[in-house]
Amino acid sequence: GGVLNGSQRLPNGREIPFLDNALLDGWKLGARMPADAMLHFTSGRSADIRWRALYSLGRMRVPGSGRAMLNALQDPTPVIRETAAKSLTRRFADTANLGAVAARTALFRALNDDQPGVRISALNSIATFGDSSDVTRVAPLIGDGDPNVRVAAVEALGNLRSAAAGAALDQVFTRKDATWAMRNAALTALAHADTARFFVRANAALASPDFRDRSTALVAWSRSGSHTSTPYQHAVDDHDARVQAAAFDAWRAGSAD
Repeated sequence: GGVLNGSQRLPNGREIPFLDNALLDGWKLGARMPADAMLHFTSGRSADIRWRALYSLGRMRVPGSGRAMLNALQDPTPVIRETAAKSLTRRFADTANLGAVAARTALFRALNDDQPGVRISALNSIATFGDSSDVTRVAPLIGDGDPNVRVAAVEALGNLRSAAAGAALDQVFTRKDATWAMRNAALTALAHADTARFFVRANAALASPDFRDRSTALVAWSRSGSHTSTPYQHAVDDHDARVQAAAFDAWRAGSAD
């Protein structure tokens, strides 16, 4: 803390390596982390130093670091914007004394970032707020130009758990540009967001000639909250051993839940 706030000096040649490691690993100190001294570095000239400070402050959800994180979402360096978007979860907003409205508004802007990693992190953080009104912001990214962003948007909708989210997820199965990864994510997301639509899509997947569809349906079924064992019992007689294995794993996981 003394070195970070300038009250102590290190021998020549040691200060820069010390700063690099202290800022990045500061969060490992837990409550003993000198957060106030670290906040100063979030607006420093070095992008690497800014990123390291923001990373630790985000991991610790430091009270008073909310403004620095909001500012970081507009940093010219992509990895800093991504780190900020990843940090701005509901837990961070609550702990860092940052209003949920301010955090979500900033994240909505990040959905238009030119970097896929920033958009993905923003989607993941938006999902933690669990606000069903955010569906209108998230759903358009199902058609994003980056395939990983599209999958992240599908997963986020599953966490928003509303009729609107279920309807948006259901449309994934009829999209011509939907990849298998998108359909896979959509089926699992429907298990959380809309069980009625999920059962329709899951039964269709269980009848698919593609073993991946059948396996995915079984895993998703175990997360739907349904207590019926019928899909698993049928699947243990599947002609593909991979589906049989998935059935036993999913059956056990569903029973444990």
